[in-house]
Amino acid sequence: MRRLTTEQLLAEQAGYQELIANGVDPEGRRLTEARLAEIDAELARRNEHVSAAQRGNRWPHVDLVALYREFGGTIARERSNGTVSGNHPWKHSSKSGACLVLWPAEGRWFCNSCRAGGDGAALVADARGLTYAEACRWLENRFGPAPQAYDRLPWIDTSIQDVRVLASEAWRAIATVNEPAPFLFRFGGTLVRLERDEHGALIPVDLTADRLRYTLARCANFYKRATHDGTDRRVVGRPPTWLVNDLLSTPEPPLPVLRRIVSAPVFAPDGTLVCEPGFYPATGLYLSLIHISEPT
Repeated sequence: MRRLTTEQLLAEQAGYQELIANGVDPEGRRLTEARLAEIDAELARRNEHVSAAQRGNRWPHVDLVALYREFGGTIARERSNGTVSGNHPWKHSSKSGACLVLWPAEGRWFCNSCRAGGDGAALVADARGLTYAEACRWLENRFGPAPQAYDRLPWIDTSIQDVRVLASEAWRAIATVNEPAPFLFRFGGTLVRLERDEHGALIPVDLTADRLRYTLARCANFYKRATHDGTDRRVVGRPPTWLVNDLLSTPEPPLPVLRRIVSAPVFAPDGTLVCEPGFYPATGLYLSLIHISEPT
């Protein structure tokens, strides 16, 4: 195989994929698929000895594929080397439906058509029209800081037994994560968390104690003080069960009210067009676009 840069290989890969999508004679298809196999093998070889940290994955705790699907992307191919490819619907059309390549383990992506790419924050910026700095804040608010940034989370001292104090601090921590991109809601008289099912559709699931504890552990550091070798330290632990139960028992909790999830643009009661994915507090609507690939 002639020596090409990774970007050149990706561009060549996209070209062959477009060729197959547009139709080619049997012999041409055989040669094209053989070349694609060579490219896949070379890309896998270049990546197999490189850890996520070495590749500079700033957001290892963010599911890049789930994020891509949330923005309306549709997966067209999943390859043995761990990469997945799909369309780039919020920017342009794609004949093959596979112009955008994601490396989930590395937290990066690249579009062979428009040459855009980067990490998880770059994907958010690309899909939502944000600057990179704004996209970083969006990710941190939604998923919590990257593991190396946990010290920046609020610190909540669980040695304080006054549940009123800790509950107030916990709700404030939840709000910092939930308000920019809501995923916790009041819905139908209960508390829910939005998740995606196996088909990529957004659905509300009951906010159980375990699910709430999961969120709390990623929006604040719950700690007790301990002395080790004569040094007083903060030791992070699990959010207390009694606190989780108190939050779930809160009447009229400070969460937005979800009325309906829609999968296509609609007109709100006030006549405004709901067309951008996300939550609309004034109407209680959550627009989650699901793009369906055209049959070939």
